[in-house]
Amino acid sequence: MNLSEKFPSNISGWVRYSRYEIQTVSGYRRIIPAKDAKPMLYNPLENAVDILLDVLNLGQNLGSDITETENNLLEFARKHGLLGICTDIILNDNFMDGYNTDVFVAKNCFMRDGAYTLTEYIDSFFDHDFQVLQSDTLGNLSGREDIYDALFSAGYGEYTHWLATYMVETYDYFKACIGYGEPEQDKNYMEIINRDISKKLRYVVTAEAKPTLQWIFPSLKAVVDMALAQCVTAGEKPLKICKKCTVVYYNENARSEFCSGRCRNQWNVYKSRGR
Repeated sequence: MNLSEKFPSNISGWVRYSRYEIQTVSGYRRIIPAKDAKPMLYNPLENAVDILLDVLNLGQNLGSDITETENNLLEFARKHGLLGICTDIILNDNFMDGYNTDVFVAKNCFMRDGAYTLTEYIDSFFDHDFQVLQSDTLGNLSGREDIYDALFSAGYGEYTHWLATYMVETYDYFKACIGYGEPEQDKNYMEIINRDISKKLRYVVTAEAKPTLQWIFPSLKAVVDMALAQCVTAGEKPLKICKKCTVVYYNENARSEFCSGRCRNQWNVYKSRGR
């Protein structure tokens, strides 16, 4: 599934850095680009399913080993960038235009919802002395507002427990959508998650001979959420859990039960030995 075919857009860039590191802020661990890291813009709509699968499988496997969890989250960031929580959960998109003193945050799984002062909110994602430099132009290069120059800069970070919480909850939501647990429990869980998810659908219709719908996604998290929504509502349910190794994989074949030929062969061997 290629979301760029469904939502063609000139504003489709996201940033990832060549390397990320962990910093400790007030006792919490935050992922930020490494000092020598190089940024690059890419279109996450083109590989949205791959990003979604990484989120789901990390959500399934994140455990109590802090070092392993942090290494996995660092690798996710290196492959895809950070989630963009800063622009995903806000209700007033223009909060950095110089006219606002408060930031209003929607209900979410990361931080308290409600009103924050601009300083409080910025400090949740950036160092206290952070300033947007003249060289921080990646947001504007991708056709976005000024806030994305800051979000795409080397000074932007996200806490590890935020990323871990999102991945675990996304996997649990996926399981509920495919009926992997108790029906009534799954229904209740889906209702709770749907109520708490910050939903943003910014779009434009192009002024062309043949108008097209262009989705302006606010964050990488929004891309993952949209990819998941597309998959769990598709007729053939292309997201599956491998019968042998339990990895989440994508296959549009309704009869598919295994993520690979190896898992299928191993399952058949174990099954034949049990006879």
